[in-house]
Amino acid sequence: KGFGGGAPAAPSRSTRAAPAAAPAASDSAEWAVLRSWLEARGATVDGIGVGIVDARTGLRGVYAARAFERGEPIFKVPRATAILDEARADASAVGAVWAGRECDVPACVRVALLVLFLLMRGDACADDWGPALAMLPTRAEFESDGGPLELWSVAEVSLCECAQLIGEVGARSAELRALYDGVLLPGWERAAQAAGSPLRGLAPPSFERVQWAVVAVSSRAYGEGEPGAGSSSMLVPAVDLCNHAPPADANTAKALAPWGEFVVIAARALAAGEEVTITYGPLPTRRLLQQFGFMLPRALATQRAFDVPLARLDLLWAGDGRARESARGDGEDVWVAKLPDGARDALAELARAGLLLRDKSGAVSRWQPCGDGLRA
Repeated sequence: KGFGGGAPAAPSRSTRAAPAAAPAASDSAEWAVLRSWLEARGATVDGIGVGIVDARTGLRGVYAARAFERGEPIFKVPRATAILDEARADASAVGAVWAGRECDVPACVRVALLVLFLLMRGDACADDWGPALAMLPTRAEFESDGGPLELWSVAEVSLCECAQLIGEVGARSAELRALYDGVLLPGWERAAQAAGSPLRGLAPPSFERVQWAVVAVSSRAYGEGEPGAGSSSMLVPAVDLCNHAPPADANTAKALAPWGEFVVIAARALAAGEEVTITYGPLPTRRLLQQFGFMLPRALATQRAFDVPLARLDLLWAGDGRARESARGDGEDVWVAKLPDGARDALAELARAGLLLRDKSGAVSRWQPCGDGLRA
């Protein structure tokens, strides 16, 4: 969405450069509107264009409108005037929906509710975010091009044949449903009854509408702070139009600067017309498919970005009564200890040989790839 219609959908995100002469005519009309909107709010975006970046697949993305040297800023977006985040959501009228329960409502959900509120208000909103919101994919556009797995049917998700992926998608959907029924819906209805509330006259959004908004935000937002420690969910217009590349292949670096601008700089020299790529991090394929709705080409897959499906090792011995499912996130000493002696010995030998995937703590993961990588 936001790149113009009629182009074929690409099967994966590409890191190929665009042709050296990326014509301005390839830019979408919506991007022209968004660019004017951003510049009016203090953003610097004159160094980029939006259009087809891979003629072979029809993939669209952001390209450099001129050459950039390594370390040179490519574009900047001010947080105060052009970025939607949970702090803005908390301070808005829709913040009354979860007032006092901020810890119970994830940042991406709060931003999603703000997005829905702004869309509902439309022209009645004093602070018009229309050009930025117009770039968000609709549910139909997500579904026509695959999209994040939370918008897939149960039958479609099951085709992945990955127990971990299926379980994670089901759990996330169930958690959002419980949050909607227990907090968001009653909170909206309560806030809409308050005298003078901007929510008066606005019916609560349906669960399906909230689900779309959460997926749209979580598939495009950026965090703030150190990896694993940041709490912010930021929708950064223009930045969210860049395609993903693995960390070693991305040609930019990005960060929220201390003075309040989200800055994208060239990690190496870029030629005019070359695609501007960012990285979402060293994410495994199943995470890319689940949250963002795409998979990298096999040639780009790394050992850390292993492919699906996965097998859960502790359940392979569950039938003998000695293996029991342990809590999610348990370390090696917990779940391995519940396996039969022979299984523990076999796993220890494989682990010593470096053949088993380990989790972030360094413990052998219960989930192991069972595709081509394991057979090799």
